[in-house]
Amino acid sequence: MLLTEDFAVVVTDLPDYRDYGSVKELKAMLWNHLEKVISEEPHIKEQFEQSEKHSQIVNIHFGMKSFGKMKILLDIYEDLKE
Repeated sequence: MLLTEDFAVVVTDLPDYRDYGSVKELKAMLWNHLEKVISEEPHIKEQFEQSEKHSQIVNIHFGMKSFGKMKILLDIYEDLKE
């Protein structure tokens, strides 16, 4: 039996959210895609059918892959405060 609890997955090279209209739309598209890919894995399907507990995506969070842009924004903020 496969048991996995409380883990995170990092997905890189996502498309620009503006290609989907908003972050909310990109999140919905990504959520649907991940659930589809996971559910189509034969060994996952079999384990879901045999298990009373079904795994699910709880949430999707987006983060920055580079803090270089954050430093620039913080520098701008500091300049504006002066």
